[in-house]
Amino acid sequence: MSRMILRTRTENDLFDKLWLSGGSLFNTYLDEILDNVPVHKSRLTTPAFNTSSTDEEYKISVACPGANKEDLSVKIRESVMTVSYEQTEGSGLSQFCNSFQKSWTLPKDSDTENVKAEFKQGVFSVFVPRKPPIEPEIRNVEVE
Repeated sequence: MSRMILRTRTENDLFDKLWLSGGSLFNTYLDEILDNVPVHKSRLTTPAFNTSSTDEEYKISVACPGANKEDLSVKIRESVMTVSYEQTEGSGLSQFCNSFQKSWTLPKDSDTENVKAEFKQGVFSVFVPRKPPIEPEIRNVEVE
């Protein structure tokens, strides 16, 4: 015959904390510490972005409210385009950095020499023109 031990749990009981957290003392205390750290939740999210295409161009738009034009960057290496921004606020020990970076592999018909970017009303837009389709050359071979 097995014996059952009944226990009365209290909110501050160490056993209770371990039991309710799934058995992880570290997670319990880490949660308590992080719950007391002031963090602006919107700064921990990835900004909204949208991609679209027409017959003439590809367009990528990224929501960057509060960013400055100087914080924004577009870099292209081979067929990979990286859009990013970095904002730094404050100074000394109370400095905060907010950054975002996303890369896209551009399609083969992208004209990477003529990419344009604009920043209007908190939206960073990048326009990648499409090259016209290349018609394959047809050669006649003379038969001897």
